Amino acid sequence: MRKSRYYEKRRLVFDVLQSNTFFVFVERKYHPANFVTQERKELGKNLEKAAEEHFQQKCEKWIDGRYVVSLPWDTRPSSLPTCRNLAEIVEKIVANSLKKTGNQEAYEGVFSEWLQEGVIEEVKNYFNYKSDHYLPHRAVL
Repeated sequence: MRKSRYYEKRRLVFDVLQSNTFFVFVERKYHPANFVTQERKELGKNLEKAAEEHFQQKCEKWIDGRYVVSLPWDTRPSSLPTCRNLAEIVEKIVANSLKKTGNQEAYEGVFSEWLQEGVIEEVKNYFNYKSDHYLPHRAVL
């Protein structure tokens, strides 16, 4: 007895679905992110232990009943590069872009307003190579 075409198509679809499910299962099960090595386990335990010790040492109870704990960052000051050259280049690019788009006056108006409100202040001829760090400016309008 010959099987119908409907049965053959259905069987083919079932085989494809079954094989795809298998591949998805294999892909998920054996994905590199799912392998936790002994080193990873130990690192996680060490970090957890260090965080708990930090909490035990630095936790304080204030007068109003709140508990305060400092963040577990490295508190030693590090030396940053000044990045002044980069900041100056980006400032020139932003200024040229504002001139081209015709937004320079509106942009300068925002800074003038901030100066009047005391949000920012002008610093003249101050530069300390050892302690200054400049963040490149981005125009936002």
